Amino acid sequence: MLLELLEHERDATVREAAAQAAEDLSPLRRLMGWWRFDEAGGGMAKDRTGHGNNGKVLGCKTVEGRIGRALEFDGKSYVELGRPANLPMADREFTVAAWVKAAADEGVVVARGGAFCGFSLYLKEGRPCFGIRRQQNRPAYIARADQQVAGRWVHLAGVVRTDRIELFVDGRLAASTNIPGLLLSDCGQGGWRSGSMPATARPS
Repeated sequence: MLLELLEHERDATVREAAAQAAEDLSPLRRLMGWWRFDEAGGGMAKDRTGHGNNGKVLGCKTVEGRIGRALEFDGKSYVELGRPANLPMADREFTVAAWVKAAADEGVVVARGGAFCGFSLYLKEGRPCFGIRRQQNRPAYIARADQQVAGRWVHLAGVVRTDRIELFVDGRLAASTNIPGLLLSDCGQGGWRSGSMPATARPS
């Protein structure tokens, strides 16, 4: 309705009010980053939220995806997001999610950080996993799903809550692990990265 009003309304005041309402109601306002991977032949993965968290596409091919376009990763290619200041993780709950069709049983879907702290949404032995590390030399906390997902399109989501991490597969809770608290920093080691496994992927 609002988009139709924007297209056909002649009154500038009404159009401005409709545009503001559409922006206020947009689900993009609640996202910190969203990459569709549908840029044709470009070297950039554009952040569709408008926050400017664009990534560099390194070695990936643009292919047909589950819906629209997607990126194909060969195990060496990836999308590098660096260390964007406006993608904070410290002391907050957050969710990372992606559509992926894995061509291998092991590899990273999306991750940030390294051995000191961070998170990773990945596959191991064909099963989705989501894990975090809060501090150096402390244990990692991992939620592992039981089902095999390699070879088909699947929606994966890792959620960090104040007392647990959760892993969702196709919208259903697949695993949960208790944690002693949220991430303590924004993980200066390493950066954001999507890919590094043979797969076709499209962030949700």
